[in-house]
Amino acid sequence: MAQFDLDRNDAGVSAGASLSGAPPPGLTETLAALQRLTLMSDSVPVLMAYYRRDGLLCDYANQPYTRTFGQGAASVVGRRLVENIGDEALQRIQPHIDRVFATQQTVTYQRAVVTDAAPPRWVEVSLVPHAEGDGSALAGAFVLISDITRFHEADLALRDSEERLRKFMDASVEGIAFHRDGIITDVNAPIAALLGYSREQMLGRHVMDFVAPEHHARAEQGRQHPSELPYESALLDAQGQPLPVELFARELQRNGEPLRMVVVRDIRDRQAARARMQHLAEHDALTGLRNRGAFMARLTAAIERHRADAPPMALLFVDLDHFKQVNDAHGHLAGDALLCAAAGRLLGGLRSGAVVGRFGGDEFVILLPEVADRDEARQAGARLLAAMAEPVRWNGHPMSVTPTIGVALFPDDGRSADALLRHADTALYAGKAAGRAVVSMFEPAMVRATESAQQQQDRVAAGLARGEFVLMLQARLALATGPAAGVGPRLVGLQASLRWRDADRGWLSPAEFATAGPWPEQPRLLDWALQQALVLTLRWQALGLELPLSLNLAGLVPRAGGLAAAVGRVLARQVGAPGGLTLELPERLLGDDRHAMRRNIEQLAQLGLPVWLDDFGAGGAALADLRHLPLAGLLLTPTLVGGLPDDPGALAVVRAVVTLADGLGLVACAPGVSSGAQVDALRAIGCPLLQGPWYQPPMAAEEATAWLAARAGQALRPWRV
Repeated sequence: MAQFDLDRNDAGVSAGASLSGAPPPGLTETLAALQRLTLMSDSVPVLMAYYRRDGLLCDYANQPYTRTFGQGAASVVGRRLVENIGDEALQRIQPHIDRVFATQQTVTYQRAVVTDAAPPRWVEVSLVPHAEGDGSALAGAFVLISDITRFHEADLALRDSEERLRKFMDASVEGIAFHRDGIITDVNAPIAALLGYSREQMLGRHVMDFVAPEHHARAEQGRQHPSELPYESALLDAQGQPLPVELFARELQRNGEPLRMVVVRDIRDRQAARARMQHLAEHDALTGLRNRGAFMARLTAAIERHRADAPPMALLFVDLDHFKQVNDAHGHLAGDALLCAAAGRLLGGLRSGAVVGRFGGDEFVILLPEVADRDEARQAGARLLAAMAEPVRWNGHPMSVTPTIGVALFPDDGRSADALLRHADTALYAGKAAGRAVVSMFEPAMVRATESAQQQQDRVAAGLARGEFVLMLQARLALATGPAAGVGPRLVGLQASLRWRDADRGWLSPAEFATAGPWPEQPRLLDWALQQALVLTLRWQALGLELPLSLNLAGLVPRAGGLAAAVGRVLARQVGAPGGLTLELPERLLGDDRHAMRRNIEQLAQLGLPVWLDDFGAGGAALADLRHLPLAGLLLTPTLVGGLPDDPGALAVVRAVVTLADGLGLVACAPGVSSGAQVDALRAIGCPLLQGPWYQPPMAAEEATAWLAARAGQALRPWRV
């Protein structure tokens, strides 16, 4: 078959002529049909050609084919296939040609057409076998070539998108699943690994098969009403165990079909971190017990749930006695170890259902939900005392502390958490006042004592603000002994004592306004007295009066703990050295805590403030303790001096104290001397120092300064003869 030429017939005769001068019958119609066929073949977007089997010569090609592989029909028709497409292309498609002629079936394949002038084009080629005659042998083959570049590129883009999606799914640390109408169509490796399935085991199953039953309603709601907002749920793993997850879904199209993509996040670590944060927010970091806020919440909830016919509840407030000694002696790590051991023993000594908390420092609180009566609550406290009796060892050193326990019962001792806690605390401090290491049950009278002490504290603060407190000074004298006994006492210093000039009650001594019991001291009053004493010593130094001033702390220091720190803060604010200032501490503080007393005396000495022990002989100090205390002197209790010279017992005790002081290298002083007979008795005993109204009554600061300037270094005569 040759390229049709409408101007010539197969015999080379012009189509417009015939033997008789007119077209042969039917030729016109045939030529018209061929013309239409040629027009149609040239117009379709398909390259068409026909190649003979013999030599692969081209007998026909439509215009799209000739434009692609030549310059026109003449450059393609009549030429061999290799001449039209090139040797390299022929080698690539030769197997397809051989298969057409071997099988006599149509062969379709795709290949790229590369030219220098344009980007590669992709074509789909169909080789259609053509048989002539009886059809037993092929005469040739039609070549039909379609440009599929855009389809190929779209397919490549789709495959690339699929590949990127697959890589993304496999690279993601989060689980991803696709489902259509609830049926899983694809999953990535992380979700399969999370649930313990293979990918194949999950495909084709319904998504609800993997949701924990208690979360079905929420998951079904999300499936029926799509939302991209994340929510927490739980999935079942291959063993049927629930795994906490966060889910969020998105509607999308994949291959033109609507799909739902579900992203699954494993939130076990998140929930564990949340639980740890919640635990830290509610528990003490050191002991693991509930902290103040969490305990009060539990106490409040227990009170709200308590029934009128239910047994009482007991609140125990526990404070470790002398805990600061452990920190000071062994360090804070040892103190922490002791607190942890105390927490463990408290927990171990309680029945099931008890709630234990740490309020801070060395304070613990315990709620016993049900107790029969006050006796049972007291017995529970006694068991805790016994549990704490065994020393705790730290680096080979035994550490011992005792607890003092205050107990209040609900509802008798308080109907709110705050009231119950305050009353248990009140009972605790009453227990400390009673000697520590006891179980103290709350009594209403304790509240009255507390309120009275607080009112006294308030009055003291108001009096200080109004300037009603003053320091009264009294001369301290040295007695002449031996041949100089006839010489009057010599001034060696002054004692400053606090007095309150109350507008309603007149002049008050510390014994009349000092707060009784282990209540907080008035730090402002102590600061004020120290500052006044320091100002006086510095003023006297400026005037050339080098006399020591001893500040009596009666009424200012209910207990020894924290005294040195409080004095140190005042000194840090004061310009100038303390000079000849000494301090006098009540003997009773030794009975309260001799270890704390010794520690504070040592620290005060390091600050340049020697310490005298005041009111010695009134009781509270063991004589053996004196040899361990770095004291400067002893002031006898005035009641002993007042018994001289007629009371033999007082005389014997004073003589013993003076002898004891001399043996310890201390100075003894007898205050409150009011008669010449007392002076003679003290001289006979050998008491080196005395003071009292017999020689000079107390004076205000200005009066004392003028008095000193006139009499410093002189022997004094009795004030009254």
